[in-house]
Amino acid sequence: MAILDTTVVSVAQRTFIREFQTTQAVVAWTMTAYTTDHSLIDLHLFNNRVLTLANATMFLFAIAFFGAGLLFPSYFQQLLGQTPLQSGVY
Repeated sequence: MAILDTTVVSVAQRTFIREFQTTQAVVAWTMTAYTTDHSLIDLHLFNNRVLTLANATMFLFAIAFFGAGLLFPSYFQQLLGQTPLQSGVY
């Protein structure tokens, strides 16, 4: 049991370290994109309120649309008792 506990802790620690490094990389990229003249994505475009709201709306739509695509097969199989083939057809 002790081996399992140390494995879980080490996996959790590695996951936390990777998430922290990813956050640092995103912050560094954002700071670089704001300060350089020819960045990959011009973040100053988000000063336009209409563009920012349109992007936020599309982001929320994508979360809802793809989230439903992931949840519907589980709903069909677990609650309606369908087979994987039947849940894929509907």
